[in-house]
Amino acid sequence: MIKSDHLPALDLSPHGHIDQANDWQTLAHRAQFKPGKIAQLCGVSSRTVQRHFRQSYGCTLGQWLRSYRLDIAYHRLAAGETIKLVAMELGYKQLSHFSRDFKRQYGCAPRFLDQNSAS
Repeated sequence: MIKSDHLPALDLSPHGHIDQANDWQTLAHRAQFKPGKIAQLCGVSSRTVQRHFRQSYGCTLGQWLRSYRLDIAYHRLAAGETIKLVAMELGYKQLSHFSRDFKRQYGCAPRFLDQNSAS
């Protein structure tokens, strides 16, 4: 069991409650989508979280975070929010980086989704 001042005790074992998607999503938001900050909130090293993620989910924490952020972005853009607002609130410092990641995941630029939701 790993203790943290910010969260209840976290268990990174294969059957621990941290493996639930809601726990990782909550941690991602609290850590502002930064892998190092997630490790800090868990009270372990970044390497420990990376190893756990690779073994449990078959991807890196960074890959999961990117996919999760873009999923949030997709739904917010579809609901009519602006690209700039969504990108900035999800921690992207440059719109070009957000657009590139979005296009890689969804096959279209976010502006096409934004235009379609405005119709």
